[in-house]
Amino acid sequence: MVFVDLNMELHAAPIAKLGARKMESYRLSFCAVIALWLLTVQVIADQRPVLGQGNISCSLWLEGRQTDSPNAASRTGWVLGFMSAFNQFGTTSERTDVSEGKSSEELMAWIDNYCRRHQGDHLHMALQAFIDDFRQRIQQLNK
Repeated sequence: MVFVDLNMELHAAPIAKLGARKMESYRLSFCAVIALWLLTVQVIADQRPVLGQGNISCSLWLEGRQTDSPNAASRTGWVLGFMSAFNQFGTTSERTDVSEGKSSEELMAWIDNYCRRHQGDHLHMALQAFIDDFRQRIQQLNK
């Protein structure tokens, strides 16, 4: 003889509904995560890759500037190289010298000041801000 518990069917229905709600919650969470990931991928795709020393933090830049280490010299060389590349390839205007004739120390002081205010940024962001500042000055002169 087989005994069937009819109460089991009555208890199973609310459990099934609870499971369906939980599954729906997981689906919504999964969709939200995928949407955020896709937005992040789009932002990353809009940025150009940065190689070398430009990926260090501004706080590390400032720390290195306190010493006379080979890393500090290498980073300064990277900054000057970035500026030189901008002069060669980054603009088509007559004024292509982003340094505007300033000395290396004056240029590094600008980067130092930026990094003091934005210690969590990467070094390449400081250079981008420097170039944006240069472009704004040029636009004002051309008005």
